[in-house]
Amino acid sequence: MKKILVIGAEPSDFFTPISEVLLSKGFQVDLIEFRKDQKRPNVSASFSKVEFGIKKLFHFKGYDLTTLFVNLFSVIFWKEVFSHYDFKEALKVSLLYAKFSKIFQQYSLINFHYLDEGSMRLSKAVPRNKKVIFSFWGSDLFAAGDTLISMQNECLKRVNLITMQTPEMEDVFRNKFPLHSSKKVSLQRFGVLNSY
Repeated sequence: MKKILVIGAEPSDFFTPISEVLLSKGFQVDLIEFRKDQKRPNVSASFSKVEFGIKKLFHFKGYDLTTLFVNLFSVIFWKEVFSHYDFKEALKVSLLYAKFSKIFQQYSLINFHYLDEGSMRLSKAVPRNKKVIFSFWGSDLFAAGDTLISMQNECLKRVNLITMQTPEMEDVFRNKFPLHSSKKVSLQRFGVLNSY
């Protein structure tokens, strides 16, 4: 059975329809949801697993000093430091990699929804041998500031597919990210292709 992991910040209008269709096709669908207190019965019934409250993982106060110190010696940390010269960002990425890379190994496909800074950091922890889909929702594309656009641009280099809902979104995407292959862009109502 193919296992699909959906990651994002809002489980209702997008995630539930996706999970219901994929479950009916025989996929196992798990969810990592960033908020801590929005558990809804229809969501937990639609997904095999629902995790809440990982937002603290994007801040240093969610880790003990030993963990922080150990990550200063990780390969991921130093790659990030030399790529971007941002010590704090490199430490955040290395901490997420240490926590999530083994979890991500369990899945055939990982689909990130609503591409905010948290999603972008977490996407860097996905092992290279896994298929990744990024699904833009709207404001994560239309109203993204320079910092977020820079993070998105870097992370888009390793995705297998980029989905969005309308031709207008596709036009904005092509204007903001002209160097990314048009072959990877697909208009999808709910973000996950049937072929996966």
